[in-house]
Amino acid sequence: MNIKIECACGTKYGFEVEPVHGRMPVNVQCPDCKADGTESANRIIQAQLGSSRPTSGPIRVKVGAPEPKESPSTPLPAEPVVEPLAASPASEPLPETPQPDKEYCPRHSGVAATAHCAVCGKPICPRCQELFGYLCSVYCQEQAVKKNIDVPVFAGQRSLVEAGQRTKTRRSLTLSGVAALLALAGWLYLAFVASKPHPAFTLETGADQPFLYARWVGSDRVVAMTGQRISLYDAATGDQVWTAALKTDEQIRQKADDAVGSSASVSGVYLKVAGEDIWIVLPSRVVRYDARTGKREQEISLAQRTDRIITSDSAILTIAGLAKTYATGFQALKNVDLQIRRGEIFALLGPNGAGKTTLISIVCGIVNASAGRVLVDGHDIASDYRAARSLIGLVPQELTTEAFETVWNTVSFSRGLFGKPADPAHIEKVLRDLSLWDKKDNAIRTLSGGMKRRLLIAKALSHEPKLLFLDEPTAGVDVTLREGMWQLVRALRETGVTVILTTHYIDEAEEMADRIGVINKGEIILVEDKVELMRKLGKKQLTLQLAHPVDRLPEALSAYPLQLAGGGSELTYTYDARHEHSGIAPLLQDLERAGIAFKDLQTSQSSLEDIFVNLVREGDSK
Repeated sequence: MNIKIECACGTKYGFEVEPVHGRMPVNVQCPDCKADGTESANRIIQAQLGSSRPTSGPIRVKVGAPEPKESPSTPLPAEPVVEPLAASPASEPLPETPQPDKEYCPRHSGVAATAHCAVCGKPICPRCQELFGYLCSVYCQEQAVKKNIDVPVFAGQRSLVEAGQRTKTRRSLTLSGVAALLALAGWLYLAFVASKPHPAFTLETGADQPFLYARWVGSDRVVAMTGQRISLYDAATGDQVWTAALKTDEQIRQKADDAVGSSASVSGVYLKVAGEDIWIVLPSRVVRYDARTGKREQEISLAQRTDRIITSDSAILTIAGLAKTYATGFQALKNVDLQIRRGEIFALLGPNGAGKTTLISIVCGIVNASAGRVLVDGHDIASDYRAARSLIGLVPQELTTEAFETVWNTVSFSRGLFGKPADPAHIEKVLRDLSLWDKKDNAIRTLSGGMKRRLLIAKALSHEPKLLFLDEPTAGVDVTLREGMWQLVRALRETGVTVILTTHYIDEAEEMADRIGVINKGEIILVEDKVELMRKLGKKQLTLQLAHPVDRLPEALSAYPLQLAGGGSELTYTYDARHEHSGIAPLLQDLERAGIAFKDLQTSQSSLEDIFVNLVREGDSK
């Protein structure tokens, strides 16, 4: 709507205005005398908006005259005189040439100002208001926010902002919809396309060469074993890289023939790939091929070792011909044969580096054996490893637990690792037996050292094993805790758990074990019942306190192993307890004949530690 104003002072000015709710959005003032004509303009706007035949063209407003300077008593008109002028064409433009007595927008040349910036006071036109409202620039917008200036909202600008927000909302919804469709398409692809196997190439074998195994060699080759041959193929093209004859006996060939068309593995035949080595395990031997050339590098006969396995209902663990050689050439185990009876406490003794940890690691499935066979309650640890490992519990020497987890959660989680269903009653029983029930909701980091050690045992017992390995269970603990651990191990034996104990404390093995095994340099030196071992290898000493010191023994006593000590006042006689005749009576008689009197005597017996040290020294001297 175009409005032209003629003030009583003679000043004429005009502007375009878009009424807001039938009123002027800003105040109207004369640029010269500052006379206010806002209310009169509002009434004309309302009259035009309410008229059925609005006046076309600009509306001319005549504002009352200002107060005369020479006659201060002359009253001002109460209201400005507003007169509608004759209609003029609607396209009548505003004056294009700026007049010096009018205020124009500094941004848009020739456009009359309709308001002033709320921050800096510069004049602004309607075009500026559409961009910034009652501000003139982005800088003034930032200053208004910093200075917390209350700027009126311009309706035209608000509509633009709302329109922009609606555009952003539609754009966000569109992008979200596209992302959801892409995610759905990806899930459908993975579920119905990518999850299905796609053959890279097909191998065809004749009736005389039934297919047994195929394994990946790296990421680009496949090794396949048939009843009579082993071949390496390029996975990208399906071309055969090399092939070699597989010398199998009639027993294996018959098993292969029976397995034609079956997806089940052939019992007694295994194919394993380790780096560039291909291992084929047969009941009678193990063969190693070089994956690069197909050359047979090594062949180990297992006939003698497998024949040595003797199954027994009383044996929970059977080890036959077990050997381990590392890549460096170090041989940690050498043809170890061992049987552990059901329900016993077996102590495995040996110096550092003797092979104790390697032996335990192979039985528990942590380290692969180079040769030999291990059965846990009749289950082979290689061919039936799931059943074998579910029967084994391991308590390591190191305290490896989740520090911020609770006792109950970590024990329950250990049970789930073996595929056992949740059994809160069993977990509660284990924790109560180990005196950890009142700590079940405590974080592990808050437990003492002894409690953490008992927690490791609880984790090992969570899946109800039949065979429990304790690797240095009392290392670094005080004497009181050691005695408590001994009582705990005895209680476990009473429940039917077989315990294998490795320790450096010989007195611990002597106190707890039913049988003793000594390993040194990868070989089992001795396995014996503890009582029988003490009887066989134990030695006794008879110490005589002489009535008068002697410088040397007479020749009549040279047949006896005697030693003088204490400045000639003590005489020590060492004898073998295994012999029925210890020789003590003849010695005393010969002492009396030689005129050597004694005033006191005492006997002592060698401990298990003495026996262990002697056995290890004998092994080192060989």
